[in-house]
Amino acid sequence: MSSNLLILDIETVPQAKTFNELDVDTQSLWLEKTARTMPENLSEEEGWKKKAGILAEFGKIICISTGYFYKDENDNQCFRIKSIFGDNESDLLKDFCDLCNKF
Repeated sequence: MSSNLLILDIETVPQAKTFNELDVDTQSLWLEKTARTMPENLSEEEGWKKKAGILAEFGKIICISTGYFYKDENDNQCFRIKSIFGDNESDLLKDFCDLCNKF
C-alpha cells in the first residue's frame, strides 16, 4: 500500500434551495445553460434540484473529505480521514488550502 496517496471527495449542492430564490439574471443563465440538456418533462424547479449542485457556476462546495495512508510508529499501515464542512464555500476552501499546506 502506498504512503503517498491522497484521496479526496468533494460534495456540492445548489447555491439556492429553490429555483425561485434565484435572481432573474441567474434564472436566465440557468435556463440558457440547460436548454439543450434538461429533459423536457422536468420543470425549472425539478431541474434545478436535480442538476444545479453539479454545475460549477450554480453549485457550491459544502464538504471536502480527505483520506491518506501513513505508517505509525510500529510500521503499521494506517488510514486517516479529515472532513471540512460548512455553508460558507470561501471559508471551507481556505481551510482546505491550510490543510493541504500542512500535508
